Amino acid sequence: MGQQLVILLCLFIISLSVILLFIIYFLLNMFIKNQEYVLSKFNNRFIKLYIKYQIVLAKIATIHIPITIVIGLLVLIHGLHFLITHPIPLENLGMDLHSFISSKK
Repeated sequence: MGQQLVILLCLFIISLSVILLFIIYFLLNMFIKNQEYVLSKFNNRFIKLYIKYQIVLAKIATIHIPITIVIGLLVLIHGLHFLITHPIPLENLGMDLHSFISSKK
């Protein structure tokens, strides 16, 4: 039972990470799409150079983030498959869980 709880916790963390990666991917695409607008707001050449550097990093990240999202989704599918094929045998625990929970009050 402990192994399945650890797997559930890992799946929860992975699902939150996939959602966060999707939000970051969306924001990076918005940044790349509006790069000329952002560059036109600054006159300092060092700031423009830094923004161009960040644009290059964002373009590289738009290649890596979808790959990471797909890998995370595959791990989710694998973990869910394990949980579906290996259910917790509640009838073999030797106790009635309803009376156990109600006696804790």
